[in-house]
Amino acid sequence: MAPKFHVSSFEFEEGQSVPAHDEVIGLSSLTPDSSKWHLMGQDGFDYETYPLAYDIDDLETAQLLMSARRRELERTQPTGSSGGSGFGGIQDRVEIIHPRTPPQLFPNMARS
Repeated sequence: MAPKFHVSSFEFEEGQSVPAHDEVIGLSSLTPDSSKWHLMGQDGFDYETYPLAYDIDDLETAQLLMSARRRELERTQPTGSSGGSGFGGIQDRVEIIHPRTPPQLFPNMARS
């Protein structure tokens, strides 16, 4: 099963290959495979979580996607105007979710 994400949510570096994936808009309506890695975002202003990528086979791909998402956030929510993603900043945050993470930690991510 290929990872599921919407490529426009990420900014890949020139020459960097986009992982093979299923192009999906509206991940929140899907149920991810609980034995796979996932990427979740958190709105820096209201702290709502939202899915970025589901069903990632390995940590290396999850880290590649996290880096690409952070580049996209820096482009759309620059640290200079958002304060970044650290304490006091309102730039969205990105988290890699381990397959064994209890679902109650991320209520906006349905688990199978």
